[in-house]
Amino acid sequence: MTLLCVTFYSAIFPFTALSTHLFSTKWGIPDVSPSAGSFLSQVFFNLFHMFSTAPGITSIVIFASMIFAPFAGRLVDKVGRRATLMIIGSLILIPSHLVMGLTRLYPVYPMIALGFAFVLVPAAMWPTIPLLVPKDKVGTAFGLTTMIQNIGLALFPFFNGKLRDLTDSYTASAIMFAGLGVAGLVFAFLLKRADRREGGGLERPQASAS
Repeated sequence: MTLLCVTFYSAIFPFTALSTHLFSTKWGIPDVSPSAGSFLSQVFFNLFHMFSTAPGITSIVIFASMIFAPFAGRLVDKVGRRATLMIIGSLILIPSHLVMGLTRLYPVYPMIALGFAFVLVPAAMWPTIPLLVPKDKVGTAFGLTTMIQNIGLALFPFFNGKLRDLTDSYTASAIMFAGLGVAGLVFAFLLKRADRREGGGLERPQASAS
């Protein structure tokens, strides 16, 4: 589960750090939208035209999490299927990054898919930790998972920068991020297999799991 956490977040946050420049250079999407009037009217104008600017498209991932994460958490509590949802979320990463790296399809659509994955996986992932470790080790487990997650968040921006310098494009970076999705998918399948051996507690609703 911790390795899945590393690969998943490393395929999201380091990518969003570069995606605004990617959208500007590859698709020619402007950084700002022309707006006039009061400050409040400009805020609403930019909100309604989110999909027409590079930073706005980048923000889709976080915006989706901000709006839909509570509903995803409620879904996980109600239906369980934590390992299955992590498989689905990891699977979504792969074509999303490949589409942006290898095609000219307008990036709003793969970014919406990334936003869906970013809603789904964390909602299933973090509540899994208390189900995997003894109650007196939950804090330690959260701390270690976060520490290892941040190792990935430190390394992959560096790898992305090196790939960008070597290739002068974002294609190799997109393949790297898609590869992280493949690795996450493998770890999610291994997690589900291990959970099945232990009785399938991760797939049951919260009340049943506890």
